[in-house]
Amino acid sequence: MAPSTLLVDARLVRLVLVLVIACVGCNKRINPEWCAQPGNSDPLCATIDPTDGSPQFDGPPGTQCFGTASFTICLDETRLPTTVLELAGNLDTGDSPTCTNGQCDLVIVRPTGGSWCVRTGTSINVATVVNVRGSCPLVLLATTGITISGRLDVSSEAVGRRGPSANSEDCNASSNGGQQASGGGGGGGGSFGTRGGDGGAGENGTGTPGTAGAPMGPVAELRGGCRAGRGGHGESADTGGTAGDGGGAVYVVAGTTITVTATGIINASGAGGGGGLRVKAGGGGGGSGGMIVLDAPSVVVDPVGTLVANGGGGGGGAGGVNGDGNPGDDPDPTKPQVSPSGGMGASSGGGDGASGAIGTDVGGSAGTTGDGGGGGGGGVGVIRVLRGAPPGGANVSPPATN
Repeated sequence: MAPSTLLVDARLVRLVLVLVIACVGCNKRINPEWCAQPGNSDPLCATIDPTDGSPQFDGPPGTQCFGTASFTICLDETRLPTTVLELAGNLDTGDSPTCTNGQCDLVIVRPTGGSWCVRTGTSINVATVVNVRGSCPLVLLATTGITISGRLDVSSEAVGRRGPSANSEDCNASSNGGQQASGGGGGGGGSFGTRGGDGGAGENGTGTPGTAGAPMGPVAELRGGCRAGRGGHGESADTGGTAGDGGGAVYVVAGTTITVTATGIINASGAGGGGGLRVKAGGGGGGSGGMIVLDAPSVVVDPVGTLVANGGGGGGGAGGVNGDGNPGDDPDPTKPQVSPSGGMGASSGGGDGASGAIGTDVGGSAGTTGDGGGGGGGGVGVIRVLRGAPPGGANVSPPATN
């Protein structure tokens, strides 16, 4: 049988009862994941709509499908929303693999592994700040339109929350800085859309620098950004700077229009790395940006509206006497074209952390050598607009692709 997508009432998940399977009895024609698999020659997939790539659905009456290709979600009429969703405050997508205890209207179990936490409405408005955390990616699905005039924040913070689905298991890992009493190396920056920066070496090169992992390349599945490497310990254990977390993942899909106004912000940036602690510990690398996906027949982003998935700054290294390194900065979502700074190394000789990547940067910068090496900056994440021309405003960082 072809893999199918399971739709589970989130309230029943909390009771560990999975009772609802959408599209029972539907054939492979309405399973976009099946048809999207590389090399699939199933003739039933010829029923994909050539105008927009969506499946020609032949399931139960009243079923509606939203999105395209592997991001398609089909809901039967018992799962379609009936009220407007005004989203505000804090939101937890729950724990993997089935978004347990998440604040979800629906949970979609993916055939490729993991689950999506879905909030639904006939229309959805984000007019204030919505801070999101949890292990599952967030999906906002409206049968008509979605308007973002406030801030939808799925980013990670150096001190605070970790964005939904941050630190994906599919990441190419960045390495920790080497541990040496004479000077720990800085951690490598997280890599996702682009490569992070390498860490700086510890004193006299004895503490090897952490290296950034390879970028992910084309990303066809919703996932969060990638964690950096930790700073190497110096003279004492557990003194290396903490690794910055990658940004979270969000998919916004609507039946008619998605609008990001001039004041609207979707933030999926990575966190800054922690500074190395005395004596001579390396700074942590900055986390990579996460992932933002938008899909609707019409996607309108105001010229000054903001979509941002920048990398975090690397942490500074500790000095050889009595100074701690400073943490790297989290990206500022109100200034998407300003690189988040790396943390300064201790004045007594610590290496400086590197700035995180933004925009069209080819990757995060490298930390500098010091008593404790500085952490590398995080690479940018991924922004995809699946239909139509990607928005090209100055506040879209990194540039959006299809």
